[in-house]
Amino acid sequence: MKLAAFVISLSLGLANSEPLSTSNCRVQAWVRAEDLAPETTSHGELRIKVAPANCASKVASVALRLSLDEFAEVKHLRRGAQLPQIVKADNQTRPDSADPWMFQTRSQDKETVYNYTAYDHTMSDPAFWIVKAEQRKTWTTERTLFGDDQDFTKPQVTPFVVVSPAVNFPPAVPNRRGGSSGGPIRGHADSDLGYHYVAIVTFADGSIVEKHAGHTNFVPRFAKLKPTKEARPFVATEHFIDKTNTLHQELPAVQKDMERRERCFPAAERSVYVASIKLDHGNVVQKGQKLKGRVFVRGTAGSTTMSRISVQLHTIRTTDWAQREAFSGGDREFVDPNQLFPSDQRTISAASGEYLFHDHGADDPYRVFRSTFKVVDSGVINNNKPYFDFSLDIPDDIMPTFTTYYGSTAANLTVALSAVYSREIARCLRDTIPSNEDNLLDLDDASRCLKRR
Repeated sequence: MKLAAFVISLSLGLANSEPLSTSNCRVQAWVRAEDLAPETTSHGELRIKVAPANCASKVASVALRLSLDEFAEVKHLRRGAQLPQIVKADNQTRPDSADPWMFQTRSQDKETVYNYTAYDHTMSDPAFWIVKAEQRKTWTTERTLFGDDQDFTKPQVTPFVVVSPAVNFPPAVPNRRGGSSGGPIRGHADSDLGYHYVAIVTFADGSIVEKHAGHTNFVPRFAKLKPTKEARPFVATEHFIDKTNTLHQELPAVQKDMERRERCFPAAERSVYVASIKLDHGNVVQKGQKLKGRVFVRGTAGSTTMSRISVQLHTIRTTDWAQREAFSGGDREFVDPNQLFPSDQRTISAASGEYLFHDHGADDPYRVFRSTFKVVDSGVINNNKPYFDFSLDIPDDIMPTFTTYYGSTAANLTVALSAVYSREIARCLRDTIPSNEDNLLDLDDASRCLKRR
């Protein structure tokens, strides 16, 4: 049995005289409970206390509510809004908005300082941004657990049960709202879904105090299906996406990086890679079975050479509502920084000088990655062997596909390709990047690394 304890208290002052005012009452409530699951009776207990004494003596009843709550929020540019241009500081001293991220250091003896003051102020100017938040209850259930015959000046504890129907509800998805590091928050999107317990204290005068008492989760039932002989292979042909950073192109750091890469590695000289992906038993993932297939890669002539390929299966959560809100509000370039590539996708291989990425099956490339599991298979790929056969074990706790009001959850197959630069490009980039990024490998370096594996 999985138990979780949560303690929440609310202090709203002291009662000095009659009549009763609920604003002077203090309610403490918390729940210990098992997780929910389809066709399951989950056990828990509610602990409640009311103070001071004149409040506790006038409690008519205490009920417990369980609800599935959804929340979402978005911040996007207004239609036609243009962010101010970031210019060099006049006196090359730090302006009021100085932060480490505002400096560009391309050599040890030269530093350029930019004035971000107008840009920073714009980030919180309602003339530029639309900020919207919504919340809703998907379902709620409630039961009275205490009458008026209890001494609520002392902690009162009572057990309860929750009988779940034969329905797979989605697991809780906690929020990721934690601010932004490295600068002001530009575009933003987030959503969460949670199962919340609320204690409802009704007093003799009819007034009501509601107090959050904790939360729980829902563990879906994972069906294990037998493989069918009728399953047909699934075939798709997709382009890989260059992972060069093009987000926030108004920032000098991004502009400098793009200029440097274009100078050393012109877009016209870059290889374009296309993957033909075949899944032997179709694109339906089943618990306890294997996902087998082949990735065949072909590329145009260019300055990079295929090095290594990685195939990952993981669960992702999308914020569809936020994207729709931004697009309908006129911000067709809306990108939530949290929705970009996860950090572990940036270091696929120590022999990589360029990273190419494709989110297979995604119409929207700006998906939110919320991995609840991840299985990976990888190997060497080159012009002599331009294909990779993979086999992924599907874990028992794979999450079924769910669609909620603000987002959706589904299994996602990601194919990532690593390529290496020519010696000339690698040397050019080495000469222009900061020393803490000097980890690029050319073809000779890559060959030595692969031989050691």
